[in-house]
Amino acid sequence: MIIDTHAHFFPMKVLDFYRENGGDRVEITTDASGTIAVHYDGRPFHPALPLGIYDADAHIEGMDAVGVSLHAVSVPPPMVYWAEPSKGLELCRLANDALSEMAATWPERIIPVASVPLQEPELAVEELRRVVTVLGHKMVVVGSNIDGIELDHPSLEPFWAEVERLGIAVFVHPILGTVTGHIPMDPYRLNLSLGMVTDTTIAASRFICAGIIDRYPGLRISFAHLGGLLPFVGDRIDYFLSHQPGARMEAQGNFNDYTGHFWYDVVCYSERMLETALRWVGSDRLMLGTDSPFMGDSTADIRAVLDATDLLDTAEREAVYRGNASRFLRLDEAPVVDG
Repeated sequence: MIIDTHAHFFPMKVLDFYRENGGDRVEITTDASGTIAVHYDGRPFHPALPLGIYDADAHIEGMDAVGVSLHAVSVPPPMVYWAEPSKGLELCRLANDALSEMAATWPERIIPVASVPLQEPELAVEELRRVVTVLGHKMVVVGSNIDGIELDHPSLEPFWAEVERLGIAVFVHPILGTVTGHIPMDPYRLNLSLGMVTDTTIAASRFICAGIIDRYPGLRISFAHLGGLLPFVGDRIDYFLSHQPGARMEAQGNFNDYTGHFWYDVVCYSERMLETALRWVGSDRLMLGTDSPFMGDSTADIRAVLDATDLLDTAEREAVYRGNASRFLRLDEAPVVDG
C-alpha cells in the first residue's frame, strides 16, 4: 500500500462558491476549450486546473496510473481564509461535506482533509469539532498564514488547544503570505517554486520560536514540501537565535530541538534534496507527498527518486510510503464520532 499525504481536490461546490462569492479576491474563469483557471488577488494562481483536481473519476484514474493506494485530499490555495467569517464557515462546511462524500464513495482510496475558517477562531473550533465528531475526519489542513495572520498569533491559541484535545493531525500548507506575497517573483513565475517553500519556512520557524509545542506537546503536525527550506537553513536559524542581538526565542529549548517533533511530506525532486532531509530528521518523520494532481501529476517523478535511491533501505522505504503516514494519521484507530 502507498499512502500520499499531500494531494488536492476542488469539489465543484467549492469552485461554484468561489464563482459566486469570490468578489475581487478569487475569480474563476473558463475559456472556450473548457479549461478552468483560478485567479487570486488579481493574479493567475492556477492558470489551468487539471481535470483530476475537480473530477472525482479522473482523480481516481490518476491514482491508479501512478500506483498510489490512498490520497489524503485537501482543498488547495486559495483555500478559505479570504472570505469573511460567516461565508468562510459556509465554504468550509461545503468543502468538508463534499470531501466526506467523495471518501464515502471511495473509502479505500480517499482520506478527506478538513478545512476550518481560522479567520474567526471560534468558528474554526466549532467546525473542527463537527468534522471530528460527526464526519470522522483524521486530518485538518491549515494555511501557513491566515490571510496574513501568522500561525503563532495569540488569537489561534484556542484552536491549537482544541486540536490537541481532539487528537486530529494537522497539515500545514503554504498559501503565500504578507511577506512572500510581495517578494518579486515575476516574470519568472517563482511563486510556486520559491514563494511556497519560503512561506512554509516562515510559518514553521515562527511556530517553533513561539513555543507552541511546549504549550501543546500532543500536537501532530506535518509541514508540506519537506518543511520548505528548513532542512537547508535550520542550523543557520538555530545559530542566529543564539548569537544575534535581539533575537527572540520563547520556546524552552533550542530551535533544532523541535524540528524532529514534526512530520514532513517528501515532495522532493532529487536524491540530493532527500539526502538533506534524511540527515536532518531521519526517515521516520518523512511521508510520501506529491501535490497530485498538479504539475502534470509529478507523482511518478517523486516515486522514481524514492524507488531508485540507495539512501533508503527496504524498511525505510516502506515507512515513507505507508508506515509513517499510518502512524501520523492514526489510521488503525476508529474515528471519534458522536454515537
